[in-house]
Amino acid sequence: MEGGKKPQIYFSISAFIVLLCIFQEEFFMLPIESLFPGHAIYYIITFVLRYPNSHQIRRILVTFSLSFGEVILTSLIFGADLHRSFTILITEFVVIYIAHTLLSPREIYESFKNKAFRTVVFNLEAIWRAILLVSAMHSVITIHKLSQYSIVLGVLIGVMKMATAAIVHVIDGFLCVDVPVREIEVSGVGIYFRNGIIVSTLSLILLSISETGTSYDILYETTPDYAKLITSIYFMLWYTHDSIEYGSFFK
Repeated sequence: MEGGKKPQIYFSISAFIVLLCIFQEEFFMLPIESLFPGHAIYYIITFVLRYPNSHQIRRILVTFSLSFGEVILTSLIFGADLHRSFTILITEFVVIYIAHTLLSPREIYESFKNKAFRTVVFNLEAIWRAILLVSAMHSVITIHKLSQYSIVLGVLIGVMKMATAAIVHVIDGFLCVDVPVREIEVSGVGIYFRNGIIVSTLSLILLSISETGTSYDILYETTPDYAKLITSIYFMLWYTHDSIEYGSFFK
């Protein structure tokens, strides 16, 4: 990426973090369904740009798995009933997917080429991941209390949640003949495992020094704002790096 463009993106992420710090109470009180569109747009557009010639069945299956894999995995782990929330999320996904099919490949390309739009989408994805991760860690501590067992369990769950999307990409790569085996980045899954360990441990530490309450909800519950804030900033910095790297795609 050209030297002058990195400062612009760093300025954008800094402004986003400042706004998040100022309005964190209002932002984190939003229902999780309001953040899902950014999450779905992130996976749909990045997949379409990566595989522009992929057929619709593959796009639907892969982007659905990417968008819902983490939620489904977490609901299975905690045995939670997500019927109402899941129905809303699926409706949002269908609307967003249909909307993307109305755009031409060039329009999709130009939209993500725009640094401001790309930064917003990447940041919304970062916050979505942070909230779901902190909520899961909060659930672990609420159910099992803070102990060596809950810490190990929390880290394992966090790693699985983080690696879900990467594993979907790997499986898609192995199943689709248009993806050369040499281009399947199995080693890239390790990055998600590493970050999963770091951010899960960070979340557990932040939650351990606060009142975690007695109720839990794997999609949303009232947890200490600073736990979500700091975890969100961690994810946002990670995704900012990805956004910068992604910019080379448009050269």
